[in-house]
Amino acid sequence: MRFDGMLIPAFGWPDLVERARQLERLGFGTVWIDDHIANPVAVGAPWFEAWAALAGLAASTETIRIGPMAGNVVLRHPTLLARQAITVDHASGGRLSLTIGSGYAEPDHALVQTPMWDDDERQGRFRDAVVLLDCVLRGDQAPASDDSVWVDEPFQIRPRSKQSPRPPLIVAAHGPKAIELAGERGDGWCSYGGYGLGAAGVEAITRQRVAMLEDAAVRHGRDPGSIERLMLVGNTAVSDEPMWASTDAFEDLVGRYTEVGITTLVLYNPPSVVAPGIDDSVVEAVFEEVVPRLMALHTAGTSS
Repeated sequence: MRFDGMLIPAFGWPDLVERARQLERLGFGTVWIDDHIANPVAVGAPWFEAWAALAGLAASTETIRIGPMAGNVVLRHPTLLARQAITVDHASGGRLSLTIGSGYAEPDHALVQTPMWDDDERQGRFRDAVVLLDCVLRGDQAPASDDSVWVDEPFQIRPRSKQSPRPPLIVAAHGPKAIELAGERGDGWCSYGGYGLGAAGVEAITRQRVAMLEDAAVRHGRDPGSIERLMLVGNTAVSDEPMWASTDAFEDLVGRYTEVGITTLVLYNPPSVVAPGIDDSVVEAVFEEVVPRLMALHTAGTSS
């Protein structure tokens, strides 16, 4: 199991930088930042824009990977998203990972004056965006199609990305069509489970989605084991999982999701932003002791 961190951009800038540096010091793989135009549950609350924040984090960190979770196609045309990704990839020295999502939050639509999409339109726009990003971030010509909602003539983007062939592209997906797309195009797949499912429900549906992802990969001639599987955990609005009750409870979660097929757990930093009232001493022990120990075991196993 590997571990990433998730920042909610609702804190002061010095605090965000310090939390990213803490994750870097502890050896986390990637620091992600939530990508909405405003806090989805408190529109008037303080909130930084994700890509501007990523540019700042590129300059404020040295080794940890950075990226949005998830790059929001409601807010930006994928051509602009590709430009932003290439810029941050160069600014960070090739440390960008790009998660892409179809969007869901009504405030995102309302604040950029885009009507809510029905399911078919959302899936069509999402597929077109992922295909476009997969191509242009490689330096290839974007495919043009009469049916595309994004582009109707071919184009290329320069400069090419710092990474070769492109930054890792991770598809956020919960439904069958989006999971199929992750199996076809994604270097990774990510999920948060789903709201109100409870701990057992999230674990069960994640197991089903992992199986769907693996089947999709095989259909597209890919090795299912080559696709990273990320799980964002710890939000009490999603699940009643008692992962912060003790260090043993946290390690139990790690064991269960490893068995399910998840390769990377994404932890909020601080966890209390989505799980108020948890024991700070447990959080400190998990971040400072348990996670580094488990990642050292992973590193040792990989090197052997």
